[in-house]
Amino acid sequence: MIIYESVFSRLEFFKDDNFIEATWFATTEDMTPEQYKEAMTNYLKFALEFKPKRALVNLQNFLFTVSPTLQEWTESTMAKSLLKLGWKEMAMVVSPEFISQLSVEQLMEEKLHQNFTTKYFPTKEEARKWIMSLSDSKSV
Repeated sequence: MIIYESVFSRLEFFKDDNFIEATWFATTEDMTPEQYKEAMTNYLKFALEFKPKRALVNLQNFLFTVSPTLQEWTESTMAKSLLKLGWKEMAMVVSPEFISQLSVEQLMEEKLHQNFTTKYFPTKEEARKWIMSLSDSKSV
């Protein structure tokens, strides 16, 4: 079920498989840092509301470069709350755009994200297959 949609992204919650999927759109090329923060704040809001155990993040069309300052903001704002939810696995469908991919990988290498098993996939189908293969017992 779609739980949030904006010009930059869409969030879907899959109750039966207990995961949230974030899809970023190419419109992120024109996104401002403030709009990035708003999008991430909404992501956190819905994650806290629906309490999924894992996430799939589709970054194939993510064209915004996450600056080091925004990486720090994301780390301090998002990661601690997501860890409290008990997240263990995250599937990332990577962008073909090298700079945005690099900034995302740098973000995921931050200290708190070392508590996640993060796997990178070239397609949404492969990422979804991995996410759906995980049992709830692995995520508790």
